[in-house]
Amino acid sequence: GAISNSRIIIVIFILRYDPRHNKWLQIQSLQQPHADHCICAVGDCLYAIAGRDYHQELNVVERYNSRLNTWEYVAPLKKEVYAHAGTVHAGKVYIACGRSGRNYLKDLLCYDPETNHWESKADAPVERAWHGMATVREKLYLLGGSNNVNGYRQDIMHVSFQQKTNFIYLCFYNQVPHSFQRQNIADAGILK
Repeated sequence: GAISNSRIIIVIFILRYDPRHNKWLQIQSLQQPHADHCICAVGDCLYAIAGRDYHQELNVVERYNSRLNTWEYVAPLKKEVYAHAGTVHAGKVYIACGRSGRNYLKDLLCYDPETNHWESKADAPVERAWHGMATVREKLYLLGGSNNVNGYRQDIMHVSFQQKTNFIYLCFYNQVPHSFQRQNIADAGILK
């Protein structure tokens, strides 16, 4: 559930789908409203990571315990971030890019639930926000989004993945609209 002030939509309550009864059920609300945040699941827990509310950008991270139906604060980020994306790999949460203030970010951060600690990883190849992130076959992928590298907001057409400690461009759109250069994908060994 959410409310809006016409610029930002804030999450104030959360629903859980029960497939056995084909119903949505309300669970415990977050301790703090979040918008432009990401949610990741590790084991029986959900992590609501940063974002912003009506008054400020956030660095807080909340963990939901599905057994107890409770939220608790865990280690915060070192700086505020919103419009970022997240995924899970090998039991750890990864978030990438986003915005802090008016700046677009390239940061990749990793959260280890066992140690309750955030660690910086290799930067992404390009700043972006409002994008997607996924884990496929042991690789972290960043897809789409936008930035203002050229002084105006533009769509990001690069898809990149992280291999070991460096990000690699997987493919990109060329100058012809909707034209896709598949050669780069084949060279990366993704398409067989």
